[in-house]
Amino acid sequence: MPRPYAYHRLYLPDTISTDTRLNCPFQISINQAAMLSYPKGKSGTACWVDLHYPSIHASVHFTYVPLQNRDHLGDCIKGSQDLVFKHTIRASEILEDPLMIEDRKVYGLFYRLSGHSASNSQFYVTDSTHHFLRAALYFDATPHPDSMAPVVDYMLGEMERLASGVRWSEPAKR
Repeated sequence: MPRPYAYHRLYLPDTISTDTRLNCPFQISINQAAMLSYPKGKSGTACWVDLHYPSIHASVHFTYVPLQNRDHLGDCIKGSQDLVFKHTIRASEILEDPLMIEDRKVYGLFYRLSGHSASNSQFYVTDSTHHFLRAALYFDATPHPDSMAPVVDYMLGEMERLASGVRWSEPAKR
């Protein structure tokens, strides 16, 4: 009788983080197991940052947009929500948690997606006047919720830590 398929044993990285100065008008505390990169070939006033977790084949993609006016904020929020809800075809559930950190002027929504979705977590945060930041978690693997559960749980914690740790730098230039 053939052996059943098995999955590799996972070694999740430690959760040791360091504050890192980014080339964008926001700051986050980056896990020491993550590698920081700035995608090339993108232009305009937006800023893109990627965090790669090579040991668990995960990536968090950040998109920062300086806000032009109140209408622009609405457009950014709607665009972010549209990107989250594109996953409704494969996601079995999408949970929203509001995020408010008054002393740092960080407001937004944190999304948890379960099921066979390509992304398991996304969030957006804003100060509602100058800054808008969106992040999405992706894995470099086909989504198998049962076998990936430990890694997904680990990365959900990372995403929550990243979302709640956002600090705005200088106000964006308008």
